[in-house]
Amino acid sequence: MKLDDKVFIITGAAEGIGNSIARLFSENKAKLILADIEKPELQLRNSVCLKYNPLSLSESVGLVKETLNHFENRIDGIVNALSTCIISKVSRLDVETWDYHMDFNFKSVFFLNQAIAKHMIQQGKGGIIINLITTAAVTGTDQISAYSASQAALMNLSNTIALELKGYNIRSNSITVPYIEDVAIKNGELFKGKDPEKIRKVAYTFSPMMDLIEPEQLAQIALFLASQDSLVINGQNIGIIDDELTNIRNILAKKRLKS
Repeated sequence: MKLDDKVFIITGAAEGIGNSIARLFSENKAKLILADIEKPELQLRNSVCLKYNPLSLSESVGLVKETLNHFENRIDGIVNALSTCIISKVSRLDVETWDYHMDFNFKSVFFLNQAIAKHMIQQGKGGIIINLITTAAVTGTDQISAYSASQAALMNLSNTIALELKGYNIRSNSITVPYIEDVAIKNGELFKGKDPEKIRKVAYTFSPMMDLIEPEQLAQIALFLASQDSLVINGQNIGIIDDELTNIRNILAKKRLKS
């Protein structure tokens, strides 16, 4: 198996992409700390499920300590798959909403990555940091400016970590996540009860593969980055939607919405 006895923290493991990553990593024999705002209800081999508040710096440090206590003072990697988004137009965005996005989506990940990196350096065996971001980090998106900014900051942080820690054999990469099936449905509820199928159709316009991505497909990419197969990949953003395509997305959107 690709992750034999490697120790990973996975945040956002209660549902969606984080949940799929947790299951796939477990199938590949990783040892796991699975954390989320609500304690994940997963029963996987060699795994511990924890409730985690990303707005608490002490809990970020505590999450690392819990991992070390459970798995013989060892951490081999982390997958950050936890984020939040509140709809607000730029003209109506207040300081509290801005700070909430930056604290939840960026600041919390920074301090968690920092705590893990410190131990990896002491451990002397290298490691891998994987941060999941969204296409909003690359393109910006209507009505979610604070979320887009926090995601862009996280992508830049991921690249910076790669530069700083490469001498310790610690790699850092990110994955740009497009719309997936369950996100489309949730956003149907998020946008004041709009029809999920209508939101799904809009989400479809942003998919280069002419279909919505499944969480299990994203999990395969995370597995590749976490494994020995990707040792030469560092400081990269694995973009499901490439720059050329996102630049012409409005043209594609109009064509696909007519179909």
